[in-house]
Amino acid sequence: MANSGDLATESAAYDVEFKSTADDAWYTVRLLLSGDGLTVKFFGFAAAWDERFSASDFAAPDAVDEFCQRFRPPSVQAQDGQCKQIAEGKVVCASIASADGADVRCTTRNIERKKA
Repeated sequence: MANSGDLATESAAYDVEFKSTADDAWYTVRLLLSGDGLTVKFFGFAAAWDERFSASDFAAPDAVDEFCQRFRPPSVQAQDGQCKQIAEGKVVCASIASADGADVRCTTRNIERKKA
């Protein structure tokens, strides 16, 4: 990805999260409109990873609803010392590493109960 030289300014434009159609993982993105098209640009990824959508991709109202559910406000990362402050019922996005550590995936879960 081309960097304008000011990473803080560039990252501020990435203000929403999107569940990728490629792997169903959540990523920080920015949205660009052009004509009847929408481009989803992933923060820190080359343009080759952009996902593009046009109005013709949404033939049924259900398709629009499903697409809208792929967006959410940005997640806030909890630091180790804040974990005890997370309340039951809170929705969190957690990373899970594979047994060999070669792959890390993110999942969204609801905190059902906390260990004492």
